[in-house]
Amino acid sequence: MRTILIFFAFTVLLLSGPFAALGLGPSFAWRGDKGYRVEIYLPAPGENSFEKSDNFVFTDPQGKRLAQYPKSSTNPYFQLHLSPKNRRLAGDLDVGGEKPGEYFLKGRVGGTLELFKILAPGREVVVDRGREWEE
Repeated sequence: MRTILIFFAFTVLLLSGPFAALGLGPSFAWRGDKGYRVEIYLPAPGENSFEKSDNFVFTDPQGKRLAQYPKSSTNPYFQLHLSPKNRRLAGDLDVGGEKPGEYFLKGRVGGTLELFKILAPGREVVVDRGREWEE
């Protein structure tokens, strides 16, 4: 019986992915009207570094991972405002890629956010938009 429980627990950890296995679900998740999703993983309370992992995960409506990005101090477009008191997002948001073929999410928290795909420098297309936000 003990062996079966250990096997079951190990299987759940393997199938649930690295973040779930560590007990680290997304801090915030946005879902567009067409079903695209962006998950934002923030450092644990007391940690200041965004540099430890891929903090922004973009998926299509079927759940297929399109892209993942770390918080980049070199991305000149990056915007994310987190209230230190209640750890809530507020204001303007611009996270994700910056090169052709990459995705980024942009807008104002509490308003409509848009998911873009970059086609070429200076050219992007809106892939999805929406207001649905999970904390």
